[in-house]
Amino acid sequence: MNDLNDIWKTLDKNNIATDARMRSEISNFIKAAKSRKIQNFLDLLARFSEFTNKQRNIGVWLFGRLRNRKAVPLLLTLLNDENNEDWEICSSLGLLGGKKAIQGLKDKLEKEKDADTRRAIVHVFSFVGFDKGIAETLIHLAGNRRESTSIRALAVEGIGLIFQGCKDEPAALYKDAHKCLLGLRKNKDSEIQCIFRT
Repeated sequence: MNDLNDIWKTLDKNNIATDARMRSEISNFIKAAKSRKIQNFLDLLARFSEFTNKQRNIGVWLFGRLRNRKAVPLLLTLLNDENNEDWEICSSLGLLGGKKAIQGLKDKLEKEKDADTRRAIVHVFSFVGFDKGIAETLIHLAGNRRESTSIRALAVEGIGLIFQGCKDEPAALYKDAHKCLLGLRKNKDSEIQCIFRT
């Protein structure tokens, strides 16, 4: 997708369902881009700071759904800016995937103190498919008693999701995950126990 006129075709091709409100927001975003004489995706990325916060939130949402990894550097920059919606940025990075996006999320998780941002990253890790580094990260988080219960619970859920249906996981990693989960079954935290009941 290079031309802004292709946004609708790309969303349809990627089976992205949008309701009437979201279609209106996307249309307004495209109009705002065109009013700035932005015609292509690279120009949009380069001039993204010219948009209002509301328009930027729509743009961030779109970047993930358009599946154009050229947006990854901008999204990683936005993720490290204190004034942005981290959940949507993390979601878009997860949808885009790739080594650079995933490594950027892992780096942010290691440094980040904000609980909401950490939860967003761990949540996204549950849905990016099997990745050895993500599996190791989730196992570490789930077993780390210094982590918050909500982070540990999300990590437990993520372990289940990324190993589900994965036929080629390394045996040692699978054993580590299994051992971690068995240990957590005895955990008294209701948020963690709730994951085991689903």
